[in-house]
Amino acid sequence: MNECIAVVIGTGSYNDLGMIRSCGECGMSVIYVTDEKHIIPIHKSRYLSYTYFIPIVESSLIEVIEQIVKKNPKSTVIIYPTSDITAYYLDNNYKQLREICYFSNAKGQLGLLMDKFEMNKLAQSSGLVVPSMIKVDLLGNPIIDCQNISYPCIVKPLRSIRGDKCDITKCSDWEELNSTFEKYRKKGNNKVLIQQFIDGNNQHEIAITGVALPCGDSIICGEIQKIRIRGNGSTVFGIYKPDNGQEKYLRIKEFIKKSGYQGIFDIELLKNDDGLYFIECNFRNGAYGYAVTYAGFNMPGVYQKACLNQEIKLNPVKKIVFMEERSDFLNVLDGSISLWLWLRDVFSTNVFLFWNRKDIKPLLRVPYFIKKYFK
Repeated sequence: MNECIAVVIGTGSYNDLGMIRSCGECGMSVIYVTDEKHIIPIHKSRYLSYTYFIPIVESSLIEVIEQIVKKNPKSTVIIYPTSDITAYYLDNNYKQLREICYFSNAKGQLGLLMDKFEMNKLAQSSGLVVPSMIKVDLLGNPIIDCQNISYPCIVKPLRSIRGDKCDITKCSDWEELNSTFEKYRKKGNNKVLIQQFIDGNNQHEIAITGVALPCGDSIICGEIQKIRIRGNGSTVFGIYKPDNGQEKYLRIKEFIKKSGYQGIFDIELLKNDDGLYFIECNFRNGAYGYAVTYAGFNMPGVYQKACLNQEIKLNPVKKIVFMEERSDFLNVLDGSISLWLWLRDVFSTNVFLFWNRKDIKPLLRVPYFIKKYFK
């Protein structure tokens, strides 16, 4: 069989590093495409054969992918995006790229799927419970559009490629909502989704991660329970629990099948005593993806086999505790949790998302940090 090359495209997060390690551990040669040398030198990972430093814009990405394919004519190339915008760029060039490589895609329809209003309608039609919602064009007349809104509510960018998680805002009244609209307008982001704010007893966030196969079926081995988040909503401490009760995931599989998407996906939900609520689907690897690999479900490896039409054999999946240690420690520094609690959680953690004893160079960053900031 020809060599299989994984091309990981990212901008320096632990998502990138986890994807690189997952691809390397299943035997692929790995190339990294990123925008610059980062404080955490991910390009030092032992699993990388080469790193391209380029602007993360559509034309540059397509050009470098074509270069990689051309330089490796006897290899099979699979592209793994780690952000919404790179996933969109790939899908936007579906007809061109499908001739030379494999990549997660919705056959050119990912831009529509990333519209949260359309995404939520698709989830509703698949039997999932979705908080009530409206979409608002801020260049129109939002006062009229929002006159029947119940408070509190959540405001988020209509399309994830037009905003960050840090833009998501809870509003308790019209004054706060109007102020949030002004912030969006200043960023040039004029289309938003407003949703009912969900709050219930014993509420927590969960995520369902899996692989959508080219045949339309999906493989799901468990779910992530989020315990602590940080900054833009990234999960920095949580538990991955195996669950092979396929009946539980039928509606999610129906949603993925209707979307026409193939590749790694990450679905976010809210769970409380009243039920389970669909929040959104990330049509890419979730930032905690390496935790799932450590638990026994290597999603990039499964997608590789699906692309090559090879038999997929799943290993037993185990319950594990994971931590993104660099960001989670900030919860100690700002007083969100005590140092004692954090240390207790450190000792209960099975896998860290930066530190890895088999791949230590990305954490040996002090010399590079000094070079970059103390010239």
